[in-house]
Amino acid sequence: MDAHTGETTADPPEQLGGRRRSLGRRRFAAKLSANEGPYFPFGSREAPLPLPYRRTTEKADSIMLSQAIGNLLPSAIGVALSPVPIIAVILMLGTPKARSNGTVFALGWVAGLVAVSVVVLIVAGGASNPNSDSATGVNWLDVFLGVLFVAMAARQWRGRPKKGEEATMPKWMASIDGFGAGKSAGLGVLLSGVNPKNLALTLAAAASIAQAGLSGGQNAVAVAVFVVIGSLSVAGPVLFFLLAPARAAAPLATIKEFMSDHNAVIMMVILLVLGLKLLGAGIGGLGR
Repeated sequence: MDAHTGETTADPPEQLGGRRRSLGRRRFAAKLSANEGPYFPFGSREAPLPLPYRRTTEKADSIMLSQAIGNLLPSAIGVALSPVPIIAVILMLGTPKARSNGTVFALGWVAGLVAVSVVVLIVAGGASNPNSDSATGVNWLDVFLGVLFVAMAARQWRGRPKKGEEATMPKWMASIDGFGAGKSAGLGVLLSGVNPKNLALTLAAAASIAQAGLSGGQNAVAVAVFVVIGSLSVAGPVLFFLLAPARAAAPLATIKEFMSDHNAVIMMVILLVLGLKLLGAGIGGLGR
């Protein structure tokens, strides 16, 4: 505005252009600080990716993680439905030291699943490259586990109790009343990380994670999902008992009886389905 006439006057073109350039520089600096730089080759603050490409990459990572979780779900459910650990924890919750022994048993169970999963991920690093030795090894592991599961399913079916017979349980279950905290924790680790059936299921789940080509954080998420699902049938009864011991007694007894009566059939179905799935995945991977 002109001070003498009171009329509005336009800025000179060179002054207007300078203001626009200054505004443009400020906007560019703000985008750069937000890691939204427009045309840099790699994704870092010094050289950020274009925003559309970063969104595409994030979506691809999310899809890979979802696929990895989908692939490990059958193994996680197989671990969760394994009758022997469920019966063991319910028996433990009927002992005088139910609260302490049940809790450390569940913690030992979780520790065993985590330990086996982490070891497999370390050993099978690089399995996401289909041409690598790690990938070939994981595919052969899938074939081996598939054949093993089918054979175990057949054995479970042949060894199932005849009509009118009671299912036989492991002899060590009779001595659970005398377990202390150390033995209870050790039993949890053994049943999740050393027991052949659950060890094989955990190996299969961890191998599928290794083949997915995830980042370190995504591997941790996938392992956590596997451990949580695989621990529902062990940690769940413990939490139920700790929160409502009187109400938990009858449902847990019913579950124990059902698992005891149908142990062989449950494991046969789980092992057969997983065995065929792993066989298909392994043979398909070797044929690439």
